[in-house]
Order: sequence, then structure tokens, then C-alpha cells
Amino acid sequence: MKKKERVKHPWDFRSYQAFLLSRLKGPEAGRGALTRFASAVGCQPGYLTRVIQEVADLSLEQAERGAIHLGLEGFEAEIFLLMVGKERAGTPSLKKYFERKIEDLRNEASDLKTITRQASRLEEREAEEFYEDWVRIAVYVGLSIPSLRHESTLASTLALPAPRVRKALQWLQRYGLIESTSGRLRPTRKQIHLPQGKRGLDRHHANWRLKAIASLGELAPHNLHYTSVVSCSRKDQGEVRRILSEAVERVRALVADSPEEAIMCYSVDLFNVSHEQ
Repeated sequence: MKKKERVKHPWDFRSYQAFLLSRLKGPEAGRGALTRFASAVGCQPGYLTRVIQEVADLSLEQAERGAIHLGLEGFEAEIFLLMVGKERAGTPSLKKYFERKIEDLRNEASDLKTITRQASRLEEREAEEFYEDWVRIAVYVGLSIPSLRHESTLASTLALPAPRVRKALQWLQRYGLIESTSGRLRPTRKQIHLPQGKRGLDRHHANWRLKAIASLGELAPHNLHYTSVVSCSRKDQGEVRRILSEAVERVRALVADSPEEAIMCYSVDLFNVSHEQ
């Protein structure tokens, strides 16, 4: 996976119109972003263009729907709504009120703890929940592929019912692992780590072995299944483990810079069949 550019937030802009311009017409907006946003908030694309040009304003109800469409939550949603309120204010005193509220929230958002919270590591309990559900993992990885950044395409690619994918997306968004930009979903930089020996990893291994079993009947040319039961010396058993570990590290290094085009699972098992007395 390649490095992602920092996503800009409402508090990075002087007006909500400038923020919308960045999200709907910026380099990562995607084709049709403005039209999709207009449909989500309930206005014509032409009117939305006038809003971005600062000759018209969204209503607060439209702003609320727009915040949901863009996946804004917490500070982001609140500042965005306040920015719209400021532009719609009919008196200087009301405009000043909104400006003070915006500045207060902007200062809070600029606090190091607030900024780093979005890029921090997932809590251990939440990481266990993540690894226990193969659908969450598949959806999360799938969102790294630009062509799969919509619920419908994810459901089709993973051959899953849309409600099941939607449930996984809601969980991932709730814990800050994905975000919505102009109606397109993508992973955030939040780290996921679960120490060895935790319950969630056992389920994780089991879930993907079951998926491997299910793929045995597929005649896909890229699939590879190999199983061998052998006897060998204890010394060579350690050497086999080293060779497999090196292969895993080579694959990890390869996929780290590989363009995101397909979801793949690889797994390795090496274990004693005979039980030591």
C-alpha cells in the first residue's frame, strides 16, 4: 500500500465553501463527486456550484446531510455546521457568536492530543473485534483499492449481501479505521496491532483457513494450495521454520509497495503432528 496524503479537515479552511471546493473538486475527489454531493443534500449541481463560488449558501439541513455524506464526525461535523451558520447569520452579533464557537473548536482540534487521536493505534479490545471478523478485514483491505471504494462494488467483489458489508463499514467508521471523502471510502492511518496469544488472533487464523478450504474447489489460476506431512530432524525443523519466515518477510516487502488491484490472502502453517511425551 502506498503512502496517503494528509486529508484536510474543515478547520484547515477559512470558509465551508473552500472546504467543499477541496473535497468535491480536488485531485482526490473522483469523477461525479459534486453531482453525488448535490443529490445527497437535495439541490441541483448548478446551485451547489454557486455555493462553492460563495454567491449562495447551503441551508443548515443541507449542511447536516452534507456532513453525513462526507463522513464528517465529531469536531469535523460541528465546525462544518458552525461555518455554514456563520455565513447564514443575519446580524453582526450572531456572526461574531459563530466565529467565537468556530475558533474555540479550531483550538481544540489543533491540540496535539486531538490531532493524534485520529492517527493513533486501535485499542486492544477493538483490535480483537477487528481480527475476529473476516468480513471487516476483507472490507478494510478492499477499500485500499480505488475501484472498490463503494458499498455496492465491495459487496459484489466479496460476494456478500449489501447489509453485511454495510455493517462492517459502519464498524470500521465508528472506530476511525476508514473515512469518507466526497462519497468515496478509504482507510485512515490508524494502526491496528494485536499482541501474539490474544483471543482475536486465534479466530483470525481459523477464519482465513476456513476461507482457504472454501477456495479449494475454485479453479483460479492464481490460487496455490500445498500440504505435506513429513518426518525430519529437530534441527531441520528449525531450518524449515526459518525458510518459511523469510518467505513471509519477502512477500510482506513485495506487497508493501505493490499497486492496490486485488484482495489476496496468504497463510502459512508449520506444526508438530506428533506430540512430545
